[in-house]
Amino acid sequence: MTFLPSALKILLALIALLAASAVLTSCTASSRTKAWEERWPPEGEFIDVAGHPVHYVRMGDTGPQIVLIHGASGNTRDMEIGLGKALADRYQVLIFDRPGLGYTPTLAEGTDSGTPAEQADVLRQAAVALGFEKPIVLGHSYGGAVALAWVTYHPENAAALVDLAGAIYPWGGDVSTLYDAINTSVGSAVIPPMINAFAPTSVMESAVEGVFEPEAAPEGYFDDIGVPLIARKDSMRANALQVAHLDAALEVQSQRYDEITMPVEIMHGTEDTTVYLNIHSQALADLLPQANLTPIEGAGHMIHHTHIPEVVAVIDRAAKDAGLN
Repeated sequence: MTFLPSALKILLALIALLAASAVLTSCTASSRTKAWEERWPPEGEFIDVAGHPVHYVRMGDTGPQIVLIHGASGNTRDMEIGLGKALADRYQVLIFDRPGLGYTPTLAEGTDSGTPAEQADVLRQAAVALGFEKPIVLGHSYGGAVALAWVTYHPENAAALVDLAGAIYPWGGDVSTLYDAINTSVGSAVIPPMINAFAPTSVMESAVEGVFEPEAAPEGYFDDIGVPLIARKDSMRANALQVAHLDAALEVQSQRYDEITMPVEIMHGTEDTTVYLNIHSQALADLLPQANLTPIEGAGHMIHHTHIPEVVAVIDRAAKDAGLN
């Protein structure tokens, strides 16, 4: 007669321990999120697109118009601190936080914020409302997929495409173990709050080093772009699910790339092991006769920081080919 009460006591103790852990995780995550958002608040303004707020930063007040779209784990600062500043003296620059990242919320509560095509449509509508009716559209990495969707489905609102190490074609769907784990109902509920609450700064710094390899991140990059913003649980969840679902989305949208007729500039590091040159950039260059592919020998994935003069040069060429300067 003592077995059931003992088992019940153990069960209640476990429940209490889990509840206490959940409360600790939630409180710690909320505290860290508040501190991070105070340290790296929104830099720009917000525009409403059909009831959805979109965070944007504008730079420059003269010259051709260009929209810059950041990649996975990024935010407006990633495009502003190097490339945006290099362009602002002679371009009108518009930089967005993609849905689910930075300070643009997800398109629907609890989702991955949609396919690149759905994200592109929201950003396109925001750009038009801000007076960027036919800009050059530039995307890096995941942002390249969004830029490709923009010019593919809405060519009337784009003058040219600049793709920097973009995810362009399906590659088989392999992503990191972490993203795979978050792409489950239990993992999505448990892992992002734990990372939000307990991930050490050293782990985030190591991730930055990894994405820049074999090159080095610019001095101060971690603080300049606010890397911890991606560790907020909602951003972590959206980012992981977007990447996990990207392969299937590219399978669909890549079927229409042959419809692109505008000027296209593609740049990719030859040592990029995050997005592979031959699978993505080379394949698009082979498809589109008007595309110019510029491989950067020895460069890794973050060429919009490590090779800014070369990136500006291909933007200038895109603007010239589009008749904008």
